[in-house]
Amino acid sequence: MSVMPTANGSHAGENGASAGDRSSLPALTTSGLMKSFGGVIAVNAIDFRAEPGQIHGLLGENGAGKSTFIKLLAGVLRADAGEIHLGDEALGYGAGRARSRQVAAVFQELSLVPDFTVAENIWIGQEPLNRIGGVSTRRLRRKTRDLFAELEIEGINPDREVRLLSVAERHLVETAKALAGSPQVLSWMRQRRRLGRARQSG
Repeated sequence: MSVMPTANGSHAGENGASAGDRSSLPALTTSGLMKSFGGVIAVNAIDFRAEPGQIHGLLGENGAGKSTFIKLLAGVLRADAGEIHLGDEALGYGAGRARSRQVAAVFQELSLVPDFTVAENIWIGQEPLNRIGGVSTRRLRRKTRDLFAELEIEGINPDREVRLLSVAERHLVETAKALAGSPQVLSWMRQRRRLGRARQSG
């Protein structure tokens, strides 16, 4: 698992820190983060800090709490105690599209729909529409090719059904799907294949 804060930093609301103040804020912090299942403690008072543009790796045996920690960051699980901050913004419990634009996660269990095409999977729920309100396959294909070019992903046809892809290709598509929303933090589990150069905003 790696956690990769992008170079965008965080967005502050009207009452948030000024741009100058935000430049000195870490991208992501946790303090006293805890999660247990029954009587088993999975995550025990984790304090974590990541600066914009950094890449971190979490190492540990099976059951050490790595996946649980990532699910807490992504809002999939509710913490028993502790806090998560993205810049100066406190993150509560709750996954969804808005959260995925803040902290996107690629888990070992992929979320792709096998009978959908690569392009349909990446932009599901945010497909470009044509003049009569239907999905514009031409724009969908172009958006996918532009994204793949930016991420240096080669050899995957946007029109190919996901069920026909290799496992390695499916992981690349899942990662591209997470990055398509331009998240401020990306986390992913056990990705062994290189994704070109990590995409960062200047």
